[in-house]
Amino acid sequence: MSTLRSSDDVTSKNVARLQHLTTWSGDTPQLMDIWIKVAVRTIAMLPPKLRELFFVPHYQIGDSHFHMSREALEKTGAEFREQLGTELAAAAAAVAQGVDLSGRPEAPEERISALLDRVEQEIHGSDKQRRLLEAIREAGNGEIRADAAELIRLYAYKRPTIEHQNQIARRLGHIRAVLQGPSYG
Repeated sequence: MSTLRSSDDVTSKNVARLQHLTTWSGDTPQLMDIWIKVAVRTIAMLPPKLRELFFVPHYQIGDSHFHMSREALEKTGAEFREQLGTELAAAAAAVAQGVDLSGRPEAPEERISALLDRVEQEIHGSDKQRRLLEAIREAGNGEIRADAAELIRLYAYKRPTIEHQNQIARRLGHIRAVLQGPSYG
């Protein structure tokens, strides 16, 4: 399989995730369900010119995989992996020919990072800061949600102590570290 190289880190990460799916074998209906959801969501995050090279309806089979025999499930999984590999090869060829990679949807980590920048610029404990933290909590995963909830509590102190300020700095730093991790999004 050709490797798609993009100057956009988010696109490269999403393509790497799809490439990994071509080797992942879901031998149970539950694993097949996860495979389908990850594939469809990841394809949706690609730039439009790449996204149109993937035939998403092929992967949307409803809940039929929960009613398949093990052999049928394995056959369907193999067909999905082969189809995805073919689509990734077409995407790699398109990138090599200079396809336009603009217009990619904003990745969750990009949105959260932008919100975090705005939180740090707001007045301590302001309503706007609280709304921004609530938006981060809604957009984030478990760790980020917990950090945002704690930040809401910490920023509510009208006269924060040095310890509160240290906790705020640690929570903000932790969110940024999670966003930089290889598996976010």
